[in-house]
Amino acid sequence: MAASYHARTNSLPSRQHPIASQIDDNLNRLRTSQSASTSSSIGHNLNGLQDLHECVDVLLQFPLTQQGLAQEKQREMVEELLDGSLMLLDVCTTAKVALLQTKECTQELQSILRRRHGAEGLANEFRKYLISRKAMKKAICKALKNLKHIQNKLSTPGENGAVISILRDVEAVTIGVLESVLSFISGSEAESKSSRWSLVSKLMHQKKVMCEEEQKANEILSVEAAVRSCIKSENMKHVENVQKELQSSELSIQDLEEGLETLSRRMIKTRLPLSHHALAHECADELLDGSLRLLDLCSTAKDIVLQTKESTNELLSALRRRKTGESEIVSEVKKYISFRKVSKKTIHKALGNLKVFISFVVPPLDKISNLDAINGVKKLNN
Repeated sequence: MAASYHARTNSLPSRQHPIASQIDDNLNRLRTSQSASTSSSIGHNLNGLQDLHECVDVLLQFPLTQQGLAQEKQREMVEELLDGSLMLLDVCTTAKVALLQTKECTQELQSILRRRHGAEGLANEFRKYLISRKAMKKAICKALKNLKHIQNKLSTPGENGAVISILRDVEAVTIGVLESVLSFISGSEAESKSSRWSLVSKLMHQKKVMCEEEQKANEILSVEAAVRSCIKSENMKHVENVQKELQSSELSIQDLEEGLETLSRRMIKTRLPLSHHALAHECADELLDGSLRLLDLCSTAKDIVLQTKESTNELLSALRRRKTGESEIVSEVKKYISFRKVSKKTIHKALGNLKVFISFVVPPLDKISNLDAINGVKKLNN
């Protein structure tokens, strides 16, 4: 770590500067807790990541930092970091969309369970829930691959300035935290751990205990396990267990949603060289809100198109198979209709958000001069 500090003194205000210490302290804390797998520990890491990006935002305002980044030899690395941060924002949006869909499915299932008494006839509703989870896991799998792509780029060696090294470290830690969020939502963390343990036959019992503990620690995975048990038995005791797990998961989903939303805003702010002038901050916040909403809408549209394509291909595949029975075709058609119903709800919500955004796009006349002032600040920074 001492060597790392020594390399950074060329661009930071000073080796002993508080912001340098804060950044390294936050990085070290997040590195040691990246294996977090519970909703509370992941939420804690999201808060820590917000603090880290806030420190970086302060660092980027120093004149010496801006001079270092403005050097010609740093241009390529800066562009790579900007590309990486944009991909991270896209992954962040995917995680938010997945949590939103999970919350909506959770609330819908809770509503159905409240209206119905007994376990009879609930199997179809539970299967719909599992179908939505399957589609969601595909989107998360793609996002995890994107994170791996960014990670591979970061591992490429090269001569970097002190500030660039810090920004690369921050990006690497951000990847780790977002990976833990996506793994928590999909339940893939528990699966990967169990597969590793299964290679060691003498520890099979420990593997079973570990998987059970992992399931309890992951509220979303616990709901899925309870739903599968209920489909097999249709026992009233299992239905009550599903209701209990749904209530528990709703609280953890809410906390993660709030953490990701705040992190998205902080990451966008880190990308922009904002002025400390109060007027510039006020107008820049409005622009940041707009850009965040547009990124969310764009990512939602991409996810829906991808999922529609996959559902269409699955249905076509079933129809092409000559040996496919009528009952199987009916089942595939029902799956497709169920998916379309969920996607239309998501699209309807996105269109509502777009309508709200449009009402704020054209600024009032008395703010035109304020926007001109921001443009002036940007030109000075460039």
